[in-house]
This record gives sequence, C-alpha cells and structure tokens, in this order.
Amino acid sequence: MRQRKLIHGLLAALLVMMQLLTLLQIRSVHAVAQPSVKQTLVDTSDLSLDVVGVQNGDVIDWTVNYERPITATDRALKLDVKAGDTTISPRDPTNWQQLQAVDPQWWQESEFSTQAKGSLHYQTPIDQPSLTITAQLDEQTTTQVEAVTPLAETDGEAAPQADPTPESTVTSDLLDPEIAGPHTVTMPQTQAEEEAAIDDEIAEQEASEAVGEAVTTAELPEAASVAEVQSAPVVRATESVTKPSGPAFEAANLVLTLTAGANTGQTPEQLIQINVLTADGTGASPYGTIKSKSTGSHEYNSRYNMENYTSHNYVAGSKSRAVFFETPAEAQASKIEVSYPHVGQVQDANGFLHDIGAFVTVSNFKHAAHEWTNRNNMAIDFASNFYSGVSIANTRSFKWEVTFFLAGTTTPIEFTKKFRREAHFHVVKSRGVR
Repeated sequence: MRQRKLIHGLLAALLVMMQLLTLLQIRSVHAVAQPSVKQTLVDTSDLSLDVVGVQNGDVIDWTVNYERPITATDRALKLDVKAGDTTISPRDPTNWQQLQAVDPQWWQESEFSTQAKGSLHYQTPIDQPSLTITAQLDEQTTTQVEAVTPLAETDGEAAPQADPTPESTVTSDLLDPEIAGPHTVTMPQTQAEEEAAIDDEIAEQEASEAVGEAVTTAELPEAASVAEVQSAPVVRATESVTKPSGPAFEAANLVLTLTAGANTGQTPEQLIQINVLTADGTGASPYGTIKSKSTGSHEYNSRYNMENYTSHNYVAGSKSRAVFFETPAEAQASKIEVSYPHVGQVQDANGFLHDIGAFVTVSNFKHAAHEWTNRNNMAIDFASNFYSGVSIANTRSFKWEVTFFLAGTTTPIEFTKKFRREAHFHVVKSRGVR
C-alpha cells in the first residue's frame, strides 16, 4: 500500500509540473553550436601559422595566429589574405603595415625582429565562407661599412676617422612556394545548409540537362527522330572510347568492387580505353604518350617505373595504363577520355544488381614540381580496377568527371535524387579541409 501511494504521489507531482510548464509557456531550448573551423597552414621550424574561423550571425570572424621562433637574423612575416579575388585588410593591424605598389598586396610586420608571436583578425560576410592565405618571410641583415676618410685640405694630414655606417640588406621570400601557399580555409556548412545546396545543385544540373536536350532537339534534321540521335554513341579519336548517351537507367545504389578489372586474362587495352583530345574536346591532341603495363608491383618514384610497371598501391592483379606529357603546357592543352568496361554494379529500385562500366573525362591539369628527375614531366596512371583509383606525377590538381553506364551498352546511369544527395553529402564530408 505504501509503495502504491508513493507512485500515485509521483504521478500527481508530474501532472502538476506539466500543467505549470504549459501555463508558463516554458519551452525546451537546445544550444546550437555556431559553425567553426580551425586549420594549420604552416608548421615549420621557421614559422607556425593557423587560422580559426567562427560564424557569428551574418558574418564570419577569422583569426590568423602566427609565431616566428627565435633566429640569428632579423625577419618579418608578410601575409596576403584574400576573400575571393580581393585582398582584405586586418581589422586591427597594430605593428603591421601594408606594402605599397606591390603584387600581391602584402601586409607585413612593421619591424624586423629575431622572433614574434601574435594574431590578426579579419571579417567576411557569410556568403564569402573561404579565405585564401599566402605567407612569406623576409630577412634583414645589417653590415658595418667603413666610411672613406678624406685628407685634410690644409696640411695634407688625414681627417679624424669616420664611424662605420650600418647598411641593411633585405632578402625576400625565404619560404618555398609549396609552404608559402596560397592555402584555402573554408567554413563548413551545417547539414541543413549542405543538403539545401546539394538540392540546388541537383536541380541546376537537371535544368541544364533539360536545356541541353531542348537545344539538341531543336537542331535535329527533320528526317531524324530524337530517339535515333540519342541512341547514337559518340566516338572520339582513334581508340574505341564511347561516350554514354540515350535515355538513362535509374539506379538506387552503387557498388564499386575490388574484383572488377583485376585478375583477368584481358590486356590493359581491353580493360581501359583511352583517348587524348584537345582541351576543348573537339579533336585528337598532338600531345600525350600512352603506356600500357601488365606487370608490377612497384612504387612510382621514377618515370621509368610508371612507364613499365603497375603501382603497388593498386588491388592485386590490376593492370594499368598511363598518359605522359613532356611539359605542363602539353597537359594543359589536353583532355583525356577513359572508358572502363566493368567497374562494379548498381542496384535498381527492385533490388536487382546490374553490371556497370564508367566513362571518365580528365582535364584542367595544374602543374606541381614534386617528383622525378625532370619535374616538367606530368603523368596520370589509370588502374584497371576502378576502385584503386589513379596515380599522378608532378600534378597538383585536375578536373575529374565520371558517368556510369550499363555494361555492354551505351546507356548512362542516373541515380535517384535521394542517393545523389546522400552520396554527395558523404563525399563532401570525407574531403576535409586541405
């Protein structure tokens, strides 16, 4: 009986509290953390530089923290901070000055010194969520130059010895370009903002595709139907690289397998077809040497190894093909089309699996002199196993576009909007900030 009374008492107390909360209109309030980012840009024995960004309402507050460890000579840090293409100024440039008539438009410490530590503060509107920062160090050395002592005019005797004159020499840009940057820092979006942006991107892509289809239809000769033109594959250059076309097959899931393109009796040319085109894709490029490899596995620490072997980083049993450019100008003037006949499977709305291939275009090559004896040589190596990815040499970045298609056909794959949103969201999350 006593236990029952206790339970009834608790229930009564709970009901009273609920009524009071209703009368007082008390609501639960959940604290929502403001989007923020922290990124280390430089961490060397000469300089430490990091950036912290915090969204506050409709602006983003940025703090650039720097530290120069003690050195034997006097140095000064200089920064070029851009929002978009525009250099922005710090909000509290105490002990800093803007260097005039120079490009980039540097802000530099006002005084050279053997060490320094501090912070600079910047602010951008919320629609400018990225900063691009370049850092450099200048060094000042001072030497004593003896003054010339003239003879006295009256008696030919030497005048009193003049004091040595200090003379300063400034050496600019001590940091290697790879360390100096530019470095990009981007404020992450909230999940709701990101999903909204992805929806906008998907809608824009669908609208663009619709416009493209409308233009194609308008330009058709009267004797040809839309279906006939859509089903005709577009073949580029000399190898049989076929661009997917025609009505799309809708898929709800994607599976890239470890076995596709590996441990087969096929040649590299059968597993990967490659064309090297001009940058605008209108014809064959005069540049680019294609090398096919069936043996491995080696590290690509030389051009010879990439020309003759398959990377040890690929799935065992993979073959590969590589495209080599002798200069950055050749790479930038070219576009590569690649076709993989089999890369995995897709799942349709009913749960059935279908084998698929992949059509890839690679363009907009950016040079970075990192590897090999001749650092002007650029190369990209394609594994026959699509899951293994690619290897690059002396290449900073490139544009990669992929269209999946039903294996053995030219039918492109179109994924459901739900899958595209989820896949895009996870890819963005996996990128991180570099």
